[in-house]
Amino acid sequence: MTRASALALLLVALSASGVMSQELTLVRADDALPVTFAIDGMDEDVVRDDLSAARDVVSQMEAEEDRLQVEIAEAKAAVEVKKSEIDIIETQKDLADDRDREAEKRSLEREKDFEEAMKKVLERMVELRERELDHVRARRETARAAMVVHERELEVIEVRDGLASLASSPSMEQSIRLEREIVTLERELLEALHERAEKSRDEADRERRVYEAQIQVHDEKRDLREAGR
Repeated sequence: MTRASALALLLVALSASGVMSQELTLVRADDALPVTFAIDGMDEDVVRDDLSAARDVVSQMEAEEDRLQVEIAEAKAAVEVKKSEIDIIETQKDLADDRDREAEKRSLEREKDFEEAMKKVLERMVELRERELDHVRARRETARAAMVVHERELEVIEVRDGLASLASSPSMEQSIRLEREIVTLERELLEALHERAEKSRDEADRERRVYEAQIQVHDEKRDLREAGR
């Protein structure tokens, strides 16, 4: 019996007996045989639900992206309005200075300080929304990577079930073909899992940057309260 034939029969026997684990488990027939990752215990309905959930996340993130783009545009416009208001106050302050109206000048200086603090808050809000947008896009990409994972899982399940069905009436040719197919699919699944992990890491980094921006907004609002006293 060839090595490939022996491995095929081993996979059929393992599938039929339920020996394969629920995780990516290293299975060896013996030291002379090649190594394969056999995946069992995955419930097709659960995987399909996970795939549907990942699709929903993609749709939600696309809608969230549209919302944030509108908010960013509005926040940037608010910054420009505030800059114009500060310019007006500065002009008024210069006039008061020219006319030696010290009380009015001091009042305008306090008003300008407050508006400058407000502008900083608005600028921080722009940065926060931009980082939230980056995070949303990263979440969308993670969900898309998850969709690929679940699609590969379904393909593995289909071939795994095909191998299991051969237990009652083994066919050497079919066993060898399915064994080769499942090894290829499992490699593709592992690659998809790796890609999802990379996307998840990027998502976590984007989330960290959102929290950093939230801290900055908090601090600028604190300064704004101080400027208003």
